[in-house]
Amino acid sequence: MEHLIIPTLGRLDRQRTYNNLPQKWKDKTQFVVQDHEYDAMNERYPNKVLRLPKEIKKLSPTRQWIWDEFYGTRHMVLDDDFDHFKYKAPAKPEDNVTTKWVSHNMTDEEFDDAFGLFNKWSDEGFYHGGFSTSWTVPDPRQWPEQQNVRIATNCYFDSANLPRNIIWDRLETSQDFDVNLQLLTQGYPNRLTSKYRVSVGGTNIKGGCSTYRTAETMSRVHTQLAELYPDFVNLKTKIPKSGPLQGQEIIACHIMWTRAYEESKRKREMATVEDFFS
Repeated sequence: MEHLIIPTLGRLDRQRTYNNLPQKWKDKTQFVVQDHEYDAMNERYPNKVLRLPKEIKKLSPTRQWIWDEFYGTRHMVLDDDFDHFKYKAPAKPEDNVTTKWVSHNMTDEEFDDAFGLFNKWSDEGFYHGGFSTSWTVPDPRQWPEQQNVRIATNCYFDSANLPRNIIWDRLETSQDFDVNLQLLTQGYPNRLTSKYRVSVGGTNIKGGCSTYRTAETMSRVHTQLAELYPDFVNLKTKIPKSGPLQGQEIIACHIMWTRAYEESKRKREMATVEDFFS
């Protein structure tokens, strides 16, 4: 990866993702902040901070700005609140443990291996992907990697090989879901490493999008996502039992990521056959 990018808001003194990176990868990292936080952030991290235009106040236009600024490069965008970067693997007899999985904080060498994987996958045609997340239940059948699945909290892009006109800012939140579906439905597969994972902070903790990502906002955005992708997004109502949105009714969504890619593949194959016989 040429660039690691961390958009951040309201967490000047809590840069957990950055603090958990080895120095080699900190040197490739830049923060993206809103105009009103630029001076304070640049004082803490000199020459590592990019200032957004004054009119950008939310994450979706921030991600659009990052896409426009870094298009043509291999870059990775990371949430700012990762508690850990973890190695995780099925336990072997020689591990001498009673658990089904072994896990530890990633070493410097494992960071190099992970980012090397992302470059290798880009060379193989998987132009977007990233780390699996701690909330994903480990499955030996989907280790050490998964394809055409949900991407959240982090994503690498070999953007020179992806469409320039990807839209990040048509939804107020869930822009990562929208873009993943845009790419999958256009025939661009993704790949995640389940060997290397990130431990993610809770949804709507102080800072970031928490000031405007309400139950009402999430419900509205999920409904809009289903309208954009009716064949691949199903809606359901749930009431969180914990967290800042505990007890509030939310319209959630179930997204058929693999089906979105497979359907695009089927359409391309049918078009090829029609061209052959035309």
